[in-house]
Amino acid sequence: MWERKNTSITGTTVNISESVLNIRNWSIGNYTIKLGAMDTHTSKDIKEYDIEKGLNYLEYDTIEGTRIRITSDTMPLFFSTTKYKDRYDFEFEYLFLKEKYTFRLTSSDIIEYIPYTRHGFKAHFVTGGNWIDFEEKFAGLKATDYTITKINDYNYDVTINSKGNKKFNFMSLGGLNKVEEHYLIQLGSVIDVFAYDEDTTDGINITVTYGSQVVHGKANQIAARLVNITQDVTSIELNSTGYGAETKTIAVTTNSHNLSFNMTPVSAIKIYFYDEITTGLISDTFSVYLRTTGFSNVYTGITDNPNTIKNLGTGIYESKISSTDYPEREFFNINVSNISTAILNAYLLNSSDSSEITFHVLDSDSEDLEDVSIDFFRTLNGTITLIAQEDTDYSGKSRIYLDTNYEYTINFTKSAYEQKIINLEPTFADSPYTIYLDSNVTSPPPLIDNYRISSYEDYFSNLTYINATKTVSFKWYDPYDYADNWCLYVIDSNTTYYENCSILESSSMSYIITGDNRTYTAKSIARKNDRDYIVDIIPINLFRHIAELGRDILIIDWVVFITLGFLGLNNPIAALVMGVMALSGMYVMGMLPIGLSTIMGLIFVVLVIAVGIGKAKKQ
Repeated sequence: MWERKNTSITGTTVNISESVLNIRNWSIGNYTIKLGAMDTHTSKDIKEYDIEKGLNYLEYDTIEGTRIRITSDTMPLFFSTTKYKDRYDFEFEYLFLKEKYTFRLTSSDIIEYIPYTRHGFKAHFVTGGNWIDFEEKFAGLKATDYTITKINDYNYDVTINSKGNKKFNFMSLGGLNKVEEHYLIQLGSVIDVFAYDEDTTDGINITVTYGSQVVHGKANQIAARLVNITQDVTSIELNSTGYGAETKTIAVTTNSHNLSFNMTPVSAIKIYFYDEITTGLISDTFSVYLRTTGFSNVYTGITDNPNTIKNLGTGIYESKISSTDYPEREFFNINVSNISTAILNAYLLNSSDSSEITFHVLDSDSEDLEDVSIDFFRTLNGTITLIAQEDTDYSGKSRIYLDTNYEYTINFTKSAYEQKIINLEPTFADSPYTIYLDSNVTSPPPLIDNYRISSYEDYFSNLTYINATKTVSFKWYDPYDYADNWCLYVIDSNTTYYENCSILESSSMSYIITGDNRTYTAKSIARKNDRDYIVDIIPINLFRHIAELGRDILIIDWVVFITLGFLGLNNPIAALVMGVMALSGMYVMGMLPIGLSTIMGLIFVVLVIAVGIGKAKKQ
């Protein structure tokens, strides 16, 4: 794009006329603006031009990039052009004398005529980066001898009075003194964005992001404005509090766009109220009860269908929905997230088209089952559709209005019980319907003494104690997971010395007794559903090996101890010694629940007493 400035040079002062470049209607894209300043005459040095010579014209393909042709309307006898350092001249000579001769000036660029009154040059023109003037050297032509006629922007006619001359030598065609600056500009589109709630169509506040641009718009008042968008196809991000973030792809085709987008609420439930029989949307006033952990609320006077309940917390909700003519129905497991709107298709049945049906759910022992989930399905428009959900109360009962002229598929589920599915065309006369659920929990085998068996086919455990190493060992094998944990305990009457449990189906564990107590108890435990079953018990006496001497020898020992005790009646010291010996014997045989240190303490006390008695007798 080229913008020429008209100039006037007076001394060293340059006056440039102002010009406004209107780019309002330009297409988006990248542009180069060339700003040039030049005088209207000769560059000091020019390079050679390519010159074409025709029958009556000279054509210059200039180094400045302009193609210039000078054509005589009269066939010349002779014509030529000569190059000088800073210009070309051009000469035409004719056979016959005419009063006037005309020359057509043609250029590939726009031609601008510079009047004689401005610069004092006769028939002076500027085109592209070149100038041309028809200043004649020898014919003595004056300014009044020239007539300039504009044909169009690219063609001018120059007519001269011959004044008796048949030969004309015009002085110059050359390059301009020029300084040029190039400015790169990028014209982008301005994009105004408005956002609306997709349900209510109300305007909403919005934030739009494009690259580093983050702009804000106010509902129905101020657009979020992006500027200088130059890509043909681009993406923008939309965000608004309470609505899901969205990315929109737009085609940028003009220098301005006004865009509107609908946004989906999040942390919200959108409820469609359908008539179960007609499957059409109901026109009525509804009441909606919503509940989740830490939250419950009743929304009344709802007339919009569908209706969106917003500003909810995330979580799993249950709902109860009713109206004047439509009895209450429940719906469970409504997942409200901060990503999208939860959709609830609530099918309701007009009380005039239905009867209240009761279901009574029992276990195999005819006990009432509370909190049994009941899902009701019906084929609507060829699709099996969930139309209601209920839970049984503390008495095992649930009541719901159903169409007595249609068959439902009803699903009963409860943790730890077998699922039951029935197909039923309910009637009021047969209500209540009794439903039995069987337990699906397999009871573990008795985990008491008979739990320990010798076969590895089902399960096995073994608890042992080796006195020589004072080691308690427990092994088990439980491939069918009859028990949740297998445990080993080593205790006495007051203290637990070892406690360890494992979830492995097959393993072992052991414990070495290091205490100085004489008696311990080792127990193996099978734990199922947080209940402990004793599998085996071993009482441990660290001196049990004494029993290997035999019962008869122990009886003899006791007789000896007692006899020595009686003999000591006449001698207190002997009595003390005999008593200590008797206690020691009982400890060795495991008949005293005391430790070795206690026995040693008693012996020390007896010795002190015996020494005291001996000293008393000597005195």
